[in-house]
Amino acid sequence: MVVECPLCESKTTKRKVEVKDYSFSGELFNVFECKECHVGFTEPKLSKEKLETYYNKEKYHSYQKKSDLFSLIYKFIQKINNRYKLNILRRLGIKSLLDYGSGSGSFVNFCNKNGLHAEGYEPINKITEEKIHHDINGIKNKRYDCVTLWHVLEHTKDPIAVLKFVKGVLNKGGQIVIALPNKDSYDNTYYGKTWAGYDVPRHQYHFNPKSLNSLLKRIGLKNESIRPLYFDAIYVSILSEKNTNSFFWFIKGTIMGLWSNICAFFNRKYSSIIYIIKT
Repeated sequence: MVVECPLCESKTTKRKVEVKDYSFSGELFNVFECKECHVGFTEPKLSKEKLETYYNKEKYHSYQKKSDLFSLIYKFIQKINNRYKLNILRRLGIKSLLDYGSGSGSFVNFCNKNGLHAEGYEPINKITEEKIHHDINGIKNKRYDCVTLWHVLEHTKDPIAVLKFVKGVLNKGGQIVIALPNKDSYDNTYYGKTWAGYDVPRHQYHFNPKSLNSLLKRIGLKNESIRPLYFDAIYVSILSEKNTNSFFWFIKGTIMGLWSNICAFFNRKYSSIIYIIKT
């Protein structure tokens, strides 16, 4: 059976791996790779309504409010990453931003508390926050210095349409900052089908720098530079160890995440990468 790439429509695709939804359903999905644009994509494709049922708002880490050990680890890393991300934006001279796919609103709130005007767009998690828009019409006529997509683009049904939209809400000379899991990372190579970075079916696409650059080129954008997200390697490795039912999942995941970062120091294949895109 020929499976067409949903981004470039090439028919030169191949199945890479069968992956289980470890978070909720336990269902199996296939990850294909396109030989033309190098993107990975999850099959079968689900409708928007069906896909939203796989976002369990009580358990999914971007939305959760629980206080168990793993949630506390996630929140601790989230706070460190929020500071790291804000410092990157400050060095870029950003004064106003839209956080597209803002989840719990953590980053939007953090920015506003630290002197950077931020708004968010979040279509799934209907939190009650003044600065978070749930309707796309609430932001399409506004303009921002920057749009951030922190681990969001891989969730979208049509990344090309999303990037065209966010490009359209930027001020002249505005910037887009995207964070994505890297399917070329050491932790992906090590864990394979149990790699938490696949997160099927919520992650509909699986990128590396080559596939993202191919996508950006199609809509007249260019990646200017990258930054690593060091803690993501540890977090993803811990989750991956849990997927393997490892008894010492926290210790082993931490060690493997640190080793992934060491490998990336030499080959630049970080577990998660921030792409800074100027328009």
